[in-house]
Amino acid sequence: MREKNIDRPRRMITKLRMFQHQDAVLVVVGKNNRANPQKKLASQHLDLAGPRKPIFVSEELLPINKALHTATRVRAKEYNYKFMRVHSSVPSFGRMNTANLIYP
Repeated sequence: MREKNIDRPRRMITKLRMFQHQDAVLVVVGKNNRANPQKKLASQHLDLAGPRKPIFVSEELLPINKALHTATRVRAKEYNYKFMRVHSSVPSFGRMNTANLIYP
């Protein structure tokens, strides 16, 4: 039997119709959290009643994008790339901090 008063994070899922809105939300939250490290996004910012609780924002990837991200990580490890990212379904790699990213 589950207790109803467990103090743990709750999941809130939202779907945004346009990728631009999704990107805008991620950028705004990231900028706010970097600019105010002591006052990161919390329940007070959304006018939620109750004690102040932190809010974490992440994006859920489609299965095809998860597979692309996994394959890119494996390839980066094979070739000893230090940095790897996937943006707009395009993988990119880099070896050093000052090096430009390599687009295949």
